[in-house]
Amino acid sequence: MVAFGKGIEANLGNELTPRQVQNAPQVTWEAKEGALYTLAMIDPDVPSRAYPNLSQGLHWLIVNIPGDDIGKGDVFAEYVGAGPAQGTGLHRFIYLVFRQNGKVSDRSDIRRGFRIDVFAREHGLGTLVAGNFFQAQWHE
Repeated sequence: MVAFGKGIEANLGNELTPRQVQNAPQVTWEAKEGALYTLAMIDPDVPSRAYPNLSQGLHWLIVNIPGDDIGKGDVFAEYVGAGPAQGTGLHRFIYLVFRQNGKVSDRSDIRRGFRIDVFAREHGLGTLVAGNFFQAQWHE
């Protein structure tokens, strides 16, 4: 579940406005006791869905989350809300939760050229256990 408050939630591709998602949401999933998790929020549609480049927009990354208590995880990238550029159409903002195989510590140059598949492989992330997304486009 990805909830922004006031009944606003990401719901498998629903459209939300940048204003509705400007603050970090509450994110929960079914977690196993004693397990560590990684939460990532990415925009794969940079600069646009029609012309995505080779990296993904990293909007949030928290690792070493005990259970689903994201407040106790290690923030590698602070939350940045959706803000697609004018004329780039709808962007997908995807939340992914991985169960980790061990503690993650390397955070070098995390936003530049980010790709979740590469990060997961390089840091030995385990199973993808949850996901959700919303779409947003430029708005005054």
